[in-house]
Amino acid sequence: MKKIILLSVLLIFLIPLGPAFANDTDLYILTQLMQQVPPDTLILLDLSGSMSNYTTDLPTYTLYINPGTESHGVYQYQCGNTTIPYYWTNASPHTTACTINSTQVIYGDPTCAGPFYMTYNQTGTSASRTTCTQSKVAIAQRALFKLLDADNCSGTGTPDGIINSCDQAYLKIRMGYMRYYNCGSTSPEATGYPETNTSSYNSGCNTVIDPINTPYPQIYCNESTSCTPSGPATATSIETETASGGTPLAAALEEANYYLTYTKTLDNDSACRQKFVILITDGDDTYACKMNGSEGEKIQYKGRREVVAQARALANAGYYVFAVGFGSTMPSFEQNTLNWVAYYGNTKNTNETQSITTMYTIPYSGIYPSGVTQCMSSSQVMGPYTGTGAPYWGYTYYYANSPYTNTPGDSDPGQDAISGYAFIATSESDLNAAINNIRNFIIALIAQSTSYVAPVVPVSQYQSTSSENDMCLGMF
Repeated sequence: MKKIILLSVLLIFLIPLGPAFANDTDLYILTQLMQQVPPDTLILLDLSGSMSNYTTDLPTYTLYINPGTESHGVYQYQCGNTTIPYYWTNASPHTTACTINSTQVIYGDPTCAGPFYMTYNQTGTSASRTTCTQSKVAIAQRALFKLLDADNCSGTGTPDGIINSCDQAYLKIRMGYMRYYNCGSTSPEATGYPETNTSSYNSGCNTVIDPINTPYPQIYCNESTSCTPSGPATATSIETETASGGTPLAAALEEANYYLTYTKTLDNDSACRQKFVILITDGDDTYACKMNGSEGEKIQYKGRREVVAQARALANAGYYVFAVGFGSTMPSFEQNTLNWVAYYGNTKNTNETQSITTMYTIPYSGIYPSGVTQCMSSSQVMGPYTGTGAPYWGYTYYYANSPYTNTPGDSDPGQDAISGYAFIATSESDLNAAINNIRNFIIALIAQSTSYVAPVVPVSQYQSTSSENDMCLGMF
């Protein structure tokens, strides 16, 4: 009895003497007004000079040439079952200039239908043929068109060869476009890495061309309503891009990080929105840590470290990084580097089996292996390396073997064998499959983990205009 009386007295002292307040956190309930927060995806395209190369490891096609009866002659480009006529001179009715690359122009009908292939000069009067290849830029452009062309307005996910608002409505992914082009040794990305200017993505050779949430047609062809694969483009866009200069890959990833972080300041739903980078490249960094832009430098291991470090920095900020590389002739050290980019960017190629022979270990929350610092100099040794890309475009390959003397160790990500995380395209169909896989990966990741929604209805008997803590409701 005494214990009961004592407990009652204690409870009386716990009763508050004034009104109780609980305004720290509002809970939100799911209503029909609540909307899923679509993810952000930034396309980061390598437009260094090597991307203009006609590459023999990607598909070759037979080019059929028929002189025809017109005075200027007709050239027919055949791919599969499709034959499209073109003309070398501007003659009615074939007055539409169809640019194949920066130096080759042919003429066609107003639709200027592609795809375009390497030209072949006519010799003699009889029909002749030769094999020709495509530039990496052209292949990337077509793959990105297929990324954006997702639905024919039926809601079934059936592409129709047109990019318009139906594709954006179907995918529910907010897209943006960044690229590096015409980079040189005096570019800020080369002279200033690591960059302290968090707005550096607005200038220099690596820039944001189309900010996140730009309409898809504007990203591809700078049109407001729709695009076709060969639709006319009036300004800088994916469709009009050419390639020139070196490869500031680490700086580009660093600027992508700065930009995605900036977009969060403009976004009321930033806490609920996931962000992705799709990197498409064909080579090694040639500018990080004061490199001169040339392939085969002895200190190029620094660039490989920095590229992986910047991918890890993006992941540490909460962003995902997909890595897409071009070609079976890409040397093993470049393939390894891109695989580590994807590994530490928290993505993988779901069409491949993942394998790690030797770990390139970066401690939790760090961006370099223990004992390695930014742009640190190390002793290096000459190759060997594996892959059909040898010899490395005529250059000698060096890799770092310190501070770790074990080979490969944690000194150079290019020497630590890994596969199945990046997408290494050996054909145009491989590249298309990679882009499609990435798109599906993003959609599946959002669906399988959490459907992020913006809180709109507070569970409170009073209407609150603000809350110290907003909660994003996850629907599993």
